[in-house]
Amino acid sequence: MTRQQRETLDFFDRTAEAWNAKVDERAGERVNVIAQRNAYTLHVVSGRPEMRRALDVGCGVGDLCIELARRGIRTTGLDFAPKMIEIAGRRLAESPVTGLDFHAKDIFEFPLEKEAYDLIVANGFIEYVSFAQRDLFFSLALEALSPDGSLVISSRNRLFNLFSMNSFTEQEMAEGALEGLVLESAAWVQGETVDTMLGHEAAALPKEDIMHADTGVGVKTRYQYTPVQLLQLLGAAGYGAEGVSPIHIHGVLPAFKEAQPAVHVCIANALQKFAIENHVLLPQASAFMVHVRKRA
Repeated sequence: MTRQQRETLDFFDRTAEAWNAKVDERAGERVNVIAQRNAYTLHVVSGRPEMRRALDVGCGVGDLCIELARRGIRTTGLDFAPKMIEIAGRRLAESPVTGLDFHAKDIFEFPLEKEAYDLIVANGFIEYVSFAQRDLFFSLALEALSPDGSLVISSRNRLFNLFSMNSFTEQEMAEGALEGLVLESAAWVQGETVDTMLGHEAAALPKEDIMHADTGVGVKTRYQYTPVQLLQLLGAAGYGAEGVSPIHIHGVLPAFKEAQPAVHVCIANALQKFAIENHVLLPQASAFMVHVRKRA
């Protein structure tokens, strides 16, 4: 197990109960990023012609899995943090849904069935895996998806480093990446589509084992990608791009957010109502979602 994996497992096992509480935070009290990611996933589900089976990788306490099962979708949830799965099992026992199973397993150790899943979800996952593991995951998911199956992934948004005006901005400046981030941000804001952005020249990918300032998560390496970087990686792995949506939109700078958190919550929740497939808001979002499909 790598340092990154050890730190990730330790953090999520140690904070599982706090994570469970975050899932149920009501809109208006906090910015519920988990609910925002789930909402986009369910948006994708509603647009699919067929939904028989789903796999949630890094399922946490199982809230999305339970919602998918409630819709009649046979669902499997995986998380390598045993405490998360323990809580997921508790939630399942309190729910009337059927057709749902949880496993305290790493995706790289779980026996996936070929072409078995119409949907694979990986929210809050790729930031915690190495580049080799990321590429392996893309390959495993492609094989496990049904023909034209959907893969939904969340990512920390590297474009936001332009807007944050903090140590993340300074690091991008030191690495000479600002121009590439500005050009991609401008293209999204000026109305480029997902299809046209696939040919955009993206900024250089993050460095292996890069470390950022503390963000409240006890994992030193949490990778960030831009939407174009992630879409191009997925395209090279055999997926076709479908959509991109911002998550946790900051209408104010992080420094103001820290000084006036209630104002930030109000603005961020108001902006999120306009988020789905709204590319204009991407540069001011600290995360984003992508939806891709397995190519025929």
